Amino acid sequence: LINAYDKQAMIRAYEIATESGNPWAAVIYETETGKIVAEGANTASINPVLHGEIMAINNWSTIITKEYGGSKSVYELAPNHSLVSTQESCPMCSAAIGWSGFGRLVWGTSIKYLLDRGYKQSIATAQEIFPSFIQNGQQVLNIEERKCVLHQLTDTLFNN
Repeated sequence: LINAYDKQAMIRAYEIATESGNPWAAVIYETETGKIVAEGANTASINPVLHGEIMAINNWSTIITKEYGGSKSVYELAPNHSLVSTQESCPMCSAAIGWSGFGRLVWGTSIKYLLDRGYKQSIATAQEIFPSFIQNGQQVLNIEERKCVLHQLTDTLFNN
């Protein structure tokens, strides 16, 4: 279920998007406490793979390495963390989130909304990508939330 931490993180992602002048942004937080541990702003104009979600994961990886001296990894910590993004993740970001093993993903604006406004997007949605992660015949991701939260706010980022 969507909770107060999701809303807090989405507002922060919205602020990052506004500050960076780029509508794609993401935040990672501890699911139990709501503590934001990493943020990411899209810099795909410099490098096409540096989407907000990827930047947040990269930034968090750096933080984890410094904090734990290499004794822990994203793979170990991600199941107890949520990734919140201003928009539904593209297939590349969905795969990165899937490989990382995040326990939850929450987004604002949907891919359909972006497509309806002429944005270049894949029609493969995050909801289609996540169930494709299988190990030993079992779906390995327990992505609880795949719903839009505060999309009324994030949609304004994409209304140009």
